[in-house]
This record gives sequence, structure tokens and C-alpha cells, in this order.
Amino acid sequence: MITHNAGGLTKKARLQPGREKGICESCFMDSNRTPTKFKSVSRAHPCALCGGIDGCSTGADGLILCRRRQGDEVGFICLGPAKGDPQWTTYRREIRDETPTR
Repeated sequence: MITHNAGGLTKKARLQPGREKGICESCFMDSNRTPTKFKSVSRAHPCALCGGIDGCSTGADGLILCRRRQGDEVGFICLGPAKGDPQWTTYRREIRDETPTR
């Protein structure tokens, strides 16, 4: 488990097996940020989660809205259903802490 700051609310996020250390990109972001601007996925830039070329979107701040996946995905932190429209699930890429432990 890692502590994750999602829009100013702290919650626990599960790491995939073998990923004992890690934090989410949003933990580095300012909680007073402006609303995310999204771009639709395309053939040139498919969804990072499902590989889809339509129906999903990627935010300028790294937030991903995926219409085809729900729940845990390797390398991503699942933030749950999109607020106001649960047909999309929100994700952020996981950042691994590569600092060696002693």
C-alpha cells in the first residue's frame, strides 16, 4: 500500500505484487491546480491502459480516463470512477521509488 493524494484527499492505493515502493504522479502535483484539459486518444496516441483509439482521454496533467478498464492495472494507480460519469475509470501512472534501501 502507498499513500496517495487524489485531489487533496489522502487515500491508500494498492501496489501490484513486487512493487513495494512507489508513489503516484499526483502526489507531486499542487492540490490547487486548475481543471485538467483532456485530449481524446487516437491512432497516433492510443490509450496507455487499453490501447484503444477512441473513447478514452489523457489529461495534460497525466490523468487518464479509460472507458475499457476498471480496477488495478500494472504500472498505474486506479483512482476509481470518474466524478460525475462512472463510465470512465480514472488512473495515473505509478512512479517507482528507485532509491536503494539499506
